[in-house]
Amino acid sequence: MPTIETQKPVPAAPSPASVAAPSKPKREQTADLTRVTLFLLVVVAHCVTTINYTPDVLRQTGLISAALHITRYGFVAVTLFVLVLSMRGRTMTALEFWRKRFGLIVGPFLVWTLVYSITDHLLIAGDPFPSFGRWLGDLGRTMLTGDAKYQLYFLLISMQIYLFFPALSKLAKRLEGRPWTVLVTAAAIQLGCFAFYQYAPRPQGQPWETLFNHM
Repeated sequence: MPTIETQKPVPAAPSPASVAAPSKPKREQTADLTRVTLFLLVVVAHCVTTINYTPDVLRQTGLISAALHITRYGFVAVTLFVLVLSMRGRTMTALEFWRKRFGLIVGPFLVWTLVYSITDHLLIAGDPFPSFGRWLGDLGRTMLTGDAKYQLYFLLISMQIYLFFPALSKLAKRLEGRPWTVLVTAAAIQLGCFAFYQYAPRPQGQPWETLFNHM
């Protein structure tokens, strides 16, 4: 007798609701705590520096001020660390990354620059409003340099990190598994800059003298 082939039931495709969504990476609470702590120490460093440079106060805070300045480098390190964590396992073009990150920081930077360019002339004695043309020129310059108020340099540093992060990310992937190469190269750059600043003849004339003073 001919055998009748029974057709096995085909399993139904899983519905979109039953497909588990990829789990989000766990939030690094330690990184958040470290970042907040560094922000606090940066504020303390600025306060100590202000006290240290006040003529009528004993200048016994120099060592504390110098030690607390390491928090600036800590801020840069933690910012890069958090960026690497947030981009782990994700693909994003440089333009997409810049659009997302600069959108979060350029607005506050421009707003606070504008606020400071107005309030300084209103609140600081002996600093009246200049002519509108000069005020507009000063506003444009401070938007480029970030010196409307000293603490705005943190936003400028963040912009510089965002600008170079796509290239740094690619470089990190290329150097993955070669930590000693990275450490030796970084040490050579650091020691080279230190030796140049400490022992090279001081340059004369602008803009080299200004650049040298800001190293």
